[in-house]
Amino acid sequence: MAALIFFNLLLLIRWGLPDQPASRQRVLILSGLMAASALLVYQFTLGWVVLVALLVLIYWLAERWLPASWLNATRLASLVDSVIVLVVLTLLADTLVGLQPREFITALPDLLGKYLGLLMGGLLLAQEANYLIRCVFQYFNLEPKLQHAAHAPGDKPSTSNELDADEYKAGRVIGILERWIIYLVLVVSQNYNIIALIIAAKGFARFRQMDERPFAEYVLIGTLLSTLLTILVADFTLRAFD
Repeated sequence: MAALIFFNLLLLIRWGLPDQPASRQRVLILSGLMAASALLVYQFTLGWVVLVALLVLIYWLAERWLPASWLNATRLASLVDSVIVLVVLTLLADTLVGLQPREFITALPDLLGKYLGLLMGGLLLAQEANYLIRCVFQYFNLEPKLQHAAHAPGDKPSTSNELDADEYKAGRVIGILERWIIYLVLVVSQNYNIIALIIAAKGFARFRQMDERPFAEYVLIGTLLSTLLTILVADFTLRAFD
């Protein structure tokens, strides 16, 4: 229960990470929030010190030392590293460096774990799913590029190598909303018909832009990958926390 609570708090804190590498001040603020969350859930022991020190090191390395072009991959890696650290220290609860939950945490009802599991799935499908999808876009060079207007009548607009930040931001918001809608429907009623409805609505909304092959591939691959991740997370949540 304690590990689940802290992991949800960690996911909420990660919402504070900007689209660009975080500044030194932002990393310090996030590190402080992680330490406060750990102190809320766990007793102040050597295990708590080890947890906070490792998390600060992980996020400082990812945000301040590694190249900006690796941003999405390093943030995914930092999440995986955080999970490994939390699981290992939780398993070492009976040792000197193990984590000791606070008494009120151990007294919480088991039913709360189910709702925390549902919340964890929703948080994973927000920012964390975006990082994975953007890694795929970057690897296959499918990131949306800026379109320059035609210089003469009859000429086609030219595509630059500059990233279309506005389209990327819009795609992120749309992606989060569609994943949350699908996720909520799947965990509540397990009705997969909503998937076809959302994909159809999204295709209709961007019908005119689908004539551009790069943009069509960007939308199609992003939608399919987003849907696949949502189904996997929803299925895991239902099996693990039912």
